Parts: sequence; structure tokens; C-alpha cells
Amino acid sequence: MQEEDGKSEGLLPFIWPGRSWMSGGRKITVRNFGDSLNHCLRLEIETSEGLLVTEDVEDYRTHVVVGGGKDGITLVFEPAGVAFDVVGAREPRYWAVPLLNFISTFPQNSPATDRHPLRVYPTPVVPDDLPPKERRAALEAANERNGMILFEFEGKPGFVERLPDYEEREKDLREGKKQSAATAVVVGEVGERDPKELEGEFPSDIAGLLSLASGSEVFAPSIEFRDEEGLLVRRVHYRLSPAPYLEGHRLIDDTLVSPGRSSTTSTGLLLTEAASSSGNDFGEGYLRVAIKHLVRAGSNTRTIDEQMVYLCRCLDGLCRRFGVGRRNLRDSLTQQEIDALANVLGAARRDCSLLRKTPGPGAARTLRGCSAASLRGLARHPTSTNSSASP
Repeated sequence: MQEEDGKSEGLLPFIWPGRSWMSGGRKITVRNFGDSLNHCLRLEIETSEGLLVTEDVEDYRTHVVVGGGKDGITLVFEPAGVAFDVVGAREPRYWAVPLLNFISTFPQNSPATDRHPLRVYPTPVVPDDLPPKERRAALEAANERNGMILFEFEGKPGFVERLPDYEEREKDLREGKKQSAATAVVVGEVGERDPKELEGEFPSDIAGLLSLASGSEVFAPSIEFRDEEGLLVRRVHYRLSPAPYLEGHRLIDDTLVSPGRSSTTSTGLLLTEAASSSGNDFGEGYLRVAIKHLVRAGSNTRTIDEQMVYLCRCLDGLCRRFGVGRRNLRDSLTQQEIDALANVLGAARRDCSLLRKTPGPGAARTLRGCSAASLRGLARHPTSTNSSASP
């Protein structure tokens, strides 16, 4: 944009409203910066390494700096999410999701992932020609920090691995020195999946499964796509407000199980079956909410009343989803049984009306007669005991 005298003003028109500016030979007036009618539809930041783009800016404003030799106006944007695309990148082969607040023993290692390009601790190669005793010691040292949780995604090996300073961060979380910290990363292959599909709720759903396993809420702030050499292709950031780390009841132990193909942990099997199977409810909103309530119900820092509230919310959501909260019990009866049950209940109603009209000692006799008639009817038609309401 330019002033009417042709002088270029850069970003000034966006923060100095009410004046007339020239753009493409046309005179325009810019609305207030941050005005509810002055929407930011798209923000792009181009660098020598790539392009940062967002089309979901929730808020933006100006920040004026005066004094200290740094006078100026800063434009502040608050997007719900941003994506960074690397210039000249190749096709993505792997996805990687960093994890906040995930605590585990990481009990596995596998030769299939020793040379994976996204390993945090690539396993050193131990020469075969070493003496047996030295080779055993070298293998033990090489695998000292090689712990992972293995799973399959799209038929290919994936893993969850701790970050380099995991022990320190775990200690800070458990002692309350940090409320949230990145502790691990989960890696898999894109396979036949569309990367755009994985950019949606997939990272938070993976974090939800690990929350269910570990008993503490886990969060995923971003997802990366990398090529076959491990170089960055695209990174998507999400706006998060992670809850503080709260140690809870671990629902799944990191024990080894054998699903028939190879040995894995219970957590790894959960990831494999949930994320790689078609036709299940992984990624459904109701399941996401149910997992969150279930994890919060198991928190060791909550009162019994709070735990019960979260548990009831979880069960209520599942009952609503599968239609077991309310059901018409007559659906399980034949028409003949419905008619017989109606006769029994009709007789009970007549007996009750007699009870209301007969005060004194006679009421007891009528009540006994009503109960006997009802019991005889229920004995002849036991299916009616499934409901406490009339048909």
C-alpha cells in the first residue's frame, strides 16, 4: 500500500486505521487492526528455509514498545495452529509426534529399529570379531539407553522413545518442579495414509491412548513429517494448554505380551490395534471424551467424589453412544407375551383401586390378594421381570 503521494508505507496501513491509502490505483480505508470486522484470513511468513502458513488466526493485535532504544510497534498474531513447509522437500515417509508428560519404563529394543533415521539413541554397531566376553559387555553398553515401546502402524514398525534428558524431566514432573515437559516421541511410517488425514485429531488421539495406558494425561503439541533420510518435510503446530502432570492409576502395565507375530508390550499392542485397524472407533469424538474422563477418574490427587463424577461422566457418554441408557423392554417380547403381561398388570391395577376404596383392616387383605395375583402372573410370564415400567 502507498500514501497518495506514492510513498510506500509497508505494514503501517494495517496499524494506522482511518486514513486513505492507495493499493493498485484504488483508494481504500483500512479498518481498525484487530477489529471484529477486520478478519485475518491467512498469515504467511516466508523464510529461506520454508514457508510458515496459518488460516486459523483466533486473535491479533498491536504491541507498542517505547524506550530503551527499541521504539516500535509489534504485530502479535495468535493462531490456533500453524504449518511450516520446507522448500524443496521430498515426499514424506515418516511421521513423528512429540509427547508431553508421558512416563514409562520403555522396556523393549529391536534390531529392526536400530538404524532408524529418527531414533533418538541409534544403537551403536558392535563388531562381530570381538572376544565373547568383550562382545557381551559391548552389547550391554550399546543397548543401555535403547529402551522403547514398539508397535505397528500401516504394517510397518513404529516406536515410542524417550528424549535425551528423560530421567531429569521425569523427576521434575514427579516432584512438581515442572507442570509439563516433553518426555518422549512416537514415530511411525505414513504408508498409504494421506498426511493431511494425520494432521487432524490423530496426534491427540495417539496421546489419548498413551494417557489411558499410563494413567496420566499426555499431550501432543505438534506432528512432523520427514523423508526417508529423516529430514524435515512439514511440521504442524497446535495451540495447546496442557494440564499439569498428575500421577494417576496406570491401567496398562508395560508387560510383554505375544500377539502371535512378535513380542510387544501391552501399550504397544494397544497402539497397534487401535491405530492400525480399520472399522473400529479410534478417532471418534465420544471415545476421546471417554478416555479423558476415565484418566481423570484415576488421578491419585482427586477426591473420591471427584473421581466418581468423572467415572459417571465416562459411563454416561458410553451408554448414550451405544444406546444402553434407555431401551424399550417390550422389544424383546412376543405379542402374545405383551398381551399376557398387560392382563397381569391390568389385574394389579384393579386390585390397587379396590385397596384405595377399602379402608381399615380390609386394606391388608386386598393388598395380599393384589400381591398374590401379581406374583402368579409373573410366575406364568417370567420375561416380564425384565422391566419395572408398564408396557
